[in-house]
Amino acid sequence: MKSSSSSNSEDYDPENDPFFLEETPFFPVADGDVFSPGFGKFLIKELTSQGYPLPAIIDGGMHLVNTFENEFVDDIWSKLTKKVASNVSRVVVSLASFKGEERIFACTGIFIGCSESNTRILTSASLVRISDDENRINDNLKIVVHLPNKQQTVGTLQHYHLHYNVAIVSIKGFRCLRTEEFHDPGQIKCKKVLSVGRVFKSGKLMATGGILTDKPSKLDCKELMVSTCRITKAGIGGPLIDFDGNFVEIRRGEGGQLADRLLVALAPQGSPETMVKAVAVLASSEGVKGTIFFSQEGDGPTSVTGSVSGLKPGLHGFHVHALGDTTNGCMSTGPHFNPTGKEHGAPQDENRHAGDLGNITAGADGVANVNVSDSQIPLTGAHSIIGRAVVVHADPDDLGKGGHELSKTTGNAGGRVACGIIGLQG
Repeated sequence: MKSSSSSNSEDYDPENDPFFLEETPFFPVADGDVFSPGFGKFLIKELTSQGYPLPAIIDGGMHLVNTFENEFVDDIWSKLTKKVASNVSRVVVSLASFKGEERIFACTGIFIGCSESNTRILTSASLVRISDDENRINDNLKIVVHLPNKQQTVGTLQHYHLHYNVAIVSIKGFRCLRTEEFHDPGQIKCKKVLSVGRVFKSGKLMATGGILTDKPSKLDCKELMVSTCRITKAGIGGPLIDFDGNFVEIRRGEGGQLADRLLVALAPQGSPETMVKAVAVLASSEGVKGTIFFSQEGDGPTSVTGSVSGLKPGLHGFHVHALGDTTNGCMSTGPHFNPTGKEHGAPQDENRHAGDLGNITAGADGVANVNVSDSQIPLTGAHSIIGRAVVVHADPDDLGKGGHELSKTTGNAGGRVACGIIGLQG
């Protein structure tokens, strides 16, 4: 029977989802200490369909640990007041990403905005991150959202920030009953907090307690705070609340580590009538500086203008890099922004990094004026460059055609002489 949401959204069909098979014990048949061939086939199907690795040997002593269905060990959801439980249950959802019938990841999310026909969910970027390449996402995943009304629908990735491990997923045709605003952890009088999660398969809500600590975050922001709440995989992406139900932050990962408040400005959704602007202020220890402006109208190309001074005369590689992290100068901005996994090339090439903007030219006075228009560096949507970095290099970019061992990765453009983080502009 096909499941439908309470709206006209694209429905998710549980008949094609292994999670909606009739409930059966995980180990249905065993003959002594040896599993039958039939059970082995069943086990392999169950593991692969749910995104778990296959063991090297199948024997009677096997059991699964750390699954996406593991509930919080110290679940205190039942101890919440009826008012808090009711309010939280209306805004917390669970999500899973699928490649075909194989589940890749499952986590928790929270409603943060809605219109007449569109609702936005804040969650963990782990939902779409490539497991063996933390700087890239998988564009070919199907995202399924388990709604508070126990229905399911398909979501669309709107924006993500891999450094802060956050993402926004939108669903059409569903209007949520409630959204939440996040409160500054420093303004919360009581440091006792709860981490909330929702299991994808069952839709069960969970909560576990902890405190906000003075321990510094590993991320590059002094205002971020860490909690001691212990969660399972299912709780990744879920919110922290105080005991009055005020939302403090989202949970970015397992355990008590990196439970950081979202401070990054997530890009708005573009429309044909919307002009989005951004700016990056470039600086370095080598005296190179500049200001780069970005603007995009609707879904059109992004215009890049500005100037850079303090350069040696000639060509200089000019790129958008993947990370908005300057804790180690320009070296920590990561590789070129390359969400589709292509080789380095020229701006006009089909096979190029999204961040490949070619060269800028410095005159005899060391000033390079920038005037670029490019369709692969949007300021909105899943591949937005907001929160990433602009980098100017010491040498010319050979545009992937120089025959050097670095031509197909960096354009052999030399060191990074200046960089700046791209931020939204009013």
